[in-house]
Formats: sequence, C-alpha cells, structure tokens
Amino acid sequence: GGERVTFTILTGPPNALVARIHDRQAILLSDEGARTWMQPRQKADQTLLNLLGPGPPEELQAWPVSRAVNSAKEDGPELIQPVGPPLDIFI
Repeated sequence: GGERVTFTILTGPPNALVARIHDRQAILLSDEGARTWMQPRQKADQTLLNLLGPGPPEELQAWPVSRAVNSAKEDGPELIQPVGPPLDIFI
C-alpha cells in the first residue's frame, strides 16, 4: 500500500574498454536519456532501444582490483582500490 523506492541495473553489450574485462556492462544513461527512459510512453520503441547501447569508452576508467571483490563475504571501499596501473583502452 505504500510507496516503494527501487532501482534497476540494465546491462548490455560492452564498449571497447569493458570488452577487455567482461562480455557485458551496465547501461550508462545521460540525464536526458534517464528522463526519456522514465517516460517510455512519450517516445517510440526505437528511441528507447537506442538508449541501450554500451556508451563511449572514454567516459569510463578501469584498473585492476583485488580478487577479493569476487567474494560475497567481502565488503568495503578497499575492494575498489587499484592494485595496478589503469587499463589503456587503446591497447
């Protein structure tokens, strides 16, 4: 009966940077894209589908982190601390 605040993480194909690490990535929506996504009846289906692309690799950074990040038992900000140099998307 009450209001519920939730969120969803949409995933799709990776961009050039993420493809070196994984076969999918979170969809990155601009502010305008998020507004469009939240008002789907106001846009054509193709407009919404176009929002589901991988996004430009230059908007992201990637660096190696501890393998502990793969354990559900681990938690904390230290899991995202770099353990090596950033990945270069042009390699």
